[in-house]
Formats: sequence, C-alpha cells, structure tokens
Amino acid sequence: MEDGCGRVFSPLVLLNLLCLDAPLVAVSWAWLFARSFEIPVARSGAIALFLSAWLIYLADRFGDSLALRPDAPTSLRQRFCLQHRATWIVAMIAVAVADLFVVVKGIEFRTLVSGAALGIFALAYLTVNQARPSLWRRAPLKEVCIGFLFAAGTVVPLAASLTSGPWLGWLLFALLCSLNCVCIA
Repeated sequence: MEDGCGRVFSPLVLLNLLCLDAPLVAVSWAWLFARSFEIPVARSGAIALFLSAWLIYLADRFGDSLALRPDAPTSLRQRFCLQHRATWIVAMIAVAVADLFVVVKGIEFRTLVSGAALGIFALAYLTVNQARPSLWRRAPLKEVCIGFLFAAGTVVPLAASLTSGPWLGWLLFALLCSLNCVCIA
C-alpha cells in the first residue's frame, strides 16, 4: 500500500497504519494465557477479541485525526488516517457489523457480559479521550487506562473458564501493558 506521495510501506508499518498490530497482539496474549492456564478458547471468542480490539483502535485513531490542528505536527499514522478518512469510516462500520455478527452468533452469555462491561469502559475511555483530552496531561492515567483495557480484553474470551488462579498473572500483565504504553507515549 502507498501513501499519497507514492511511498510504499513495509508490512510492519502497514500493520500499524491499519491498526492491526494491537488486535494481533491481543489475540496472541489471549492464546498464551489460554495455553498457560489450560483454558479452552472458542474460535468465535478469539475472532470477537480481534474485531473488538481493531474497532477500538480504528475509532481511537479516527477521533485523534479529527482533533488535529492544521498547524500542529502530525505522525505518519495520523496523516494516513486523514488521507483515507472515507475508507476509515467504511472500515469502522464493516468491522463493527462483523464483530456484532460474531458476538451474537458465537459468544456464550458469560463472555458476552464480560465483553459488554469492557466495551462500556472502552467507550468511556474513548469519550473522555475525545471530549476532555486535557485530563490526561496531569498524570499518565491515559496510558494506565489503555494498558488495563488492553489486558482486560485479552482475558474476555477466557471469561467462561477463568478461576482465581490466573488473576495475579493478569494483574502483572496489565501493569506491563501500562508500562509499555507509558514508554511509547
């Protein structure tokens, strides 16, 4: 894929520009938790995790691109989103419809409840991030929220089979995700 100037992107850069890196990492971590704790994961749960994470990242990137000032410096991913705004909107709608289809057709109730609760928190994060971005400037709370939301998302497909055993591992993982986000910021 090219940018507006005819530049071809490497596969890793393209994964980031299309917001596919985080969903792939989320599914990988969910798989690792499932294997480590011998928890079965339904294919529909992994697909819903991938699509939900992708939708959240698409929406967040889109919101960030709408808030850009014309005179402010921008990153490659912000410019990419701006250059492909119409396609981005179509992608968000398509991913949302596909995610809803997978959730309705293949997710069991306990996982659905866990995912819905996490979805409400993700929506709250996205709303605060767009409506009051100045709140994040006081402390690295944005990065901590993202880290914990990401870590929580990885265990949603495992919710039906979780016991109290993996929770310490998950908490350490959430702290690691938060530290990762702090370092990236």
